[in-house]
Amino acid sequence: MKPVVSYLTEDRHPAVVRTLLNRQAHMFGSDATIDAYVEDAGDPAFDSLIVTRDNRTRGVILTRRRFPETVEVHLLVVDDTVHRTGIGSFLLREAAARARTAGAKMLTVRVLGEGRGHQEWAGVRAFYEANGFIPLDDTGPAVLLAKHLPERQDWEDGL
Repeated sequence: MKPVVSYLTEDRHPAVVRTLLNRQAHMFGSDATIDAYVEDAGDPAFDSLIVTRDNRTRGVILTRRRFPETVEVHLLVVDDTVHRTGIGSFLLREAAARARTAGAKMLTVRVLGEGRGHQEWAGVRAFYEANGFIPLDDTGPAVLLAKHLPERQDWEDGL
């Protein structure tokens, strides 16, 4: 079995983000939306983690501290050729650990609601729920999901 990750970096590579997003443009919408995510990938207000495997960039997560207690997953994109290999879950675990170490208590994410004509997002929401996120609000076009980040002692105890 191949390792999930060969290399993890905090570097900023907007061009890599563009390549990954262009491969999945059907999920991320217009060129303007992709351009905005690419710009965010170069913005130091966002934390960036990039996974490499087999000498190719396979996934990127951008997070942002919204409040002292919360960190938002702004973007998570995984190369569609390696979906369901653990890279997305790895990136979420790594982001959660870093957020908790920085004092955050919750990790949040917004995904388009499948009930509003975005059926392709049902799988995305299921992915986040399988990774411990629960829905908090669905009053807009997006569903707000959150994951409690246990206290450091709980992490060390394996909970």
